[in-house]
Amino acid sequence: MSARSIAHTPDHGHWTPAVPLSGVVTGRILLAILEALVVGIAVAIWSALTHTGLSSDQITGFTILATAVREALDASSMRLTMRIQRTNDMNRAERIASALTWPAIGGAIATMLFAPARLIPLTALTWAASVIVTCALDKPWTTPMSHEEMRKRSRQDDVASTGTAHRPDGSPSAPS
Repeated sequence: MSARSIAHTPDHGHWTPAVPLSGVVTGRILLAILEALVVGIAVAIWSALTHTGLSSDQITGFTILATAVREALDASSMRLTMRIQRTNDMNRAERIASALTWPAIGGAIATMLFAPARLIPLTALTWAASVIVTCALDKPWTTPMSHEEMRKRSRQDDVASTGTAHRPDGSPSAPS
């Protein structure tokens, strides 16, 4: 059975994600910048403490590649899993597995390119730094990732910070 026939079966209908790809890319870029800073600082400190001799160019290149690989794998697996399951949310186990697996792969690939003699320590360091950032920001074990839940939380944050809820254009305003 072809992928097209599965996507358009009468009982499933045509699946479209709640968050457009441009929204996913924008969010991933913003999170990747923070993660790259944390990984870069950790690698720079490690390099200075162990006298590895990595230059700032090598650290920057390493950090960019490790973070880009991790984010690309994470976003791709998220979108593919959601498409296969026809849902707008990944379950808890999938989010945890993704958060633990992709940083190690990104770190290993970057290490093989920039410092192949230091494969295990740099991969472990990249993995640890990425997992710390993920645990601090994403909380994959508890935080719902569905678009509807994120919109509800952002509305609650709007009300808490400004005292008014954000209303999309064309929606009726609440009575005063």
